[in-house]
This record gives sequence, structure tokens and C-alpha cells, in this order.
Amino acid sequence: MAVDQPVLYNNAWVYLRDTMGSTSGGADKQKHNAELIYNLLRVLGYTPSAACGVLGNMQVESGLSPGALYGDTSSLPNNGEQLASLSNNALLSWTSGAMGLIQWRGAGQDGYAHLPSFGNRYGLMWYDWELQLFRLEMEYIYDPSGWGGVNGVTYSFWFPSSGTAAITWAQYKAWTGTPEDAAAYFQAYRERGGSDTTTRQTYARNWYTYFTGYSVTVEVSSTLNACMAYLFRDSQYPYSQYDCIHFANLVRARLGLPQMTNGTNSLWRNVGGNFLWWRGTLQECLDLYGAVPQGAYLFKCYPEGTPGYDSIPEQYRGDGIGNFDHIGIYTDLGLGVMQSGGYDVTPPSGFNGVHDTRTRLNETPPWWTHVAFGNNIAFSQYTPHQTLPASIICSIINKKVRLLKNVWNS
Repeated sequence: MAVDQPVLYNNAWVYLRDTMGSTSGGADKQKHNAELIYNLLRVLGYTPSAACGVLGNMQVESGLSPGALYGDTSSLPNNGEQLASLSNNALLSWTSGAMGLIQWRGAGQDGYAHLPSFGNRYGLMWYDWELQLFRLEMEYIYDPSGWGGVNGVTYSFWFPSSGTAAITWAQYKAWTGTPEDAAAYFQAYRERGGSDTTTRQTYARNWYTYFTGYSVTVEVSSTLNACMAYLFRDSQYPYSQYDCIHFANLVRARLGLPQMTNGTNSLWRNVGGNFLWWRGTLQECLDLYGAVPQGAYLFKCYPEGTPGYDSIPEQYRGDGIGNFDHIGIYTDLGLGVMQSGGYDVTPPSGFNGVHDTRTRLNETPPWWTHVAFGNNIAFSQYTPHQTLPASIICSIINKKVRLLKNVWNS
């Protein structure tokens, strides 16, 4: 198969490859991708050695391209040579190979681990690097102790192979030994294949040297914030036991972000910490951004004199701002607000949460009244509308009318 020309997708270089040993993307593009991957792994709690151990494996498996394919691509559209034709649905039935940064296997081989179906569930493309690292973190959350599963269900994402000392996934993420040992552990416990351990170790050491002194940016995308919140729909963890700010902080903790120390009222009022960097009414958000951004925080505010206001903490009573008594995380267009105690889609069988229709955004009037963007969460894919105040617009129109009159008179 021919190698696709590298394409920037979600800020990462994505390319297809003809053999697993090639370096089609080039050193500069690999470094670019490695910086994105390393930073997010570190934010998610991997030590420098552990993160470089993952990178060493990824370089062997995929050349650090989230679009890497390996196997018989003859059944894929355009023989699997064009990224634009390789949608999630096009790969749902592909059983002849593997894909992505760590080469997840194709349909029918790992079932739920299949990247295209996972991408469809979260509204992202299988070759999105953030989806793949989110997938890796999801595997850790489901099986944090290694080879044990959750609530009696064994997922087998991480387990020791013969001839290796026992180490859990949680211990791997906290690894303070050499990047060479980390690379060998990740190969044995997560990749579970290949005889090229020395190559993976060499690459891990090279990345460890490259990132010496690297300053981590503790920030995730708004998309990841939404995905991690939505993950609770698929998990077996009950979350109706949490209050709303606890739920928002639980999502932040899963993403390696600092915890918000305020309750909802003090959070909105910026008391004790700058945890929100933009806040406004739902209508102001719609006017400025055209939509509620995925991953934004939603608030319910009861104005003074309305039912629900009386539960406001005494120190904020009468300040005219209102009672902000609930917070949720917006996950997708129109629906999908995740919050403590419920969400607005039918719960899967066995889920421990509560169905709550108040989480819908498309009610009239809307139940959620305000929107905020959290600190350490990037909304770079959303560009504010460049709107002008009505007075300025009127002034411009009047000047145009006067100019046209002058032209007509002349």
C-alpha cells in the first residue's frame, strides 16, 4: 500500500504507512507528535520514564502516527491509501489488521477495544490522537490494578506475561526506574507481543533525553473534558452518590487537573480561586460562540424571589447575583449534560445512575441558565464571534447612508 501524505488533524501529523518498520512521517513530524503525546501522558499522571516507555513502544508500533494501519488493507476504501476515505464506519468491519498509536486490533478481535466503534461512541475519528490517549486512559480507569477488571468483569487490557515480574498498571504509571525498563514493561503487559524489546528501549531512552527539562503544560482540551464526563455513561461506577461539584472534580481528577475547592455559588463568584476563565448566561454564550462548547460547565441559577433561591448560602444572600446551586458538564450538541445523579439518555442496563430529563439544553425555557469555561481546559477550537455593539453598527450604517447621499447628489 502506498503511504498517505502526512496531514495535520487535531494538531497532530497523521499518515499511513507501508511497513511497520518505516518512518514515513519524518523526524520533525514525529517530534511534533511526541510532544503532544508526552505532555498529555504526563498530565494524566505518567512519570517521565513511564511516558517515554509508552513513546518507545508507539514509535515501533506506529511511527507515532495515530493513523498508522498494518495488515491487509485491500478490503478498505481506496485500498486504505487515503485518510479521507477511512471513516469510522469504513473500518468497523475490518478484521485483517491493526491501527493507531499502539496498534489496536481490528473488528472482531478485541470487541469493545476496536477504535472505530469507540470513536463513534464519543463523536471522534479513530485516527484522532486525543481519542487514542483517552482510550488508553479509559483502559486504566476500568482496570487500574492490572488484570483484574471492575466489579468482577475482566477486561484484560493489562496483564503480566510469562517471565516478567508482577507490576500493576498503577505502578507502571508511577514508575521511577529507567525508561528502558518502562518500555519493556509496557511491551510485555500492554502490547503483549514482538521480539524487538531493545529497539523500544532505545527509543524510550532517546525520548527521555529529548524531554529532559521539558515543562509540562497542565491543560486538556474541552473535548477531553466532555469525553471523560461521558465515560461515566459506559462505566460501572455509580455516581449518583456524589454531589455536583464532586462529580465535576472527579472528572478533573481523572484528567490530572487541579481540584476546584469552591462550592457552586462561591465558584461562580470567584471566591477563593480563579477556577473559571469565562462565565456568562446561556444566551450570552450562544451569542458569542454560536453554540455551547463541548466540555463547558453548565450552571443552574435561581434569581432572588424565585423558588429555589432560599437554599443559597447565607453569606451570599441578597447580593443580587442569584443562587447557583448546580453544575454539569456539557458533552454533545443539544443533549448529553453529565451531572451528579443523572444524564439525559436512556441508561444502559445495570447502570447505577438516575435518569434526569432536566439535563436537556433544548427545553423552553432552558433548565440550565449559565455557562462557564474551566481553568486548565482549552477551548481553542471555538472562536468567539466578532460582534459589534448595536450603537457602533448604527453609526456605521448612518455613515454609509450619508456617503451614498453625497454620491447621489454629486
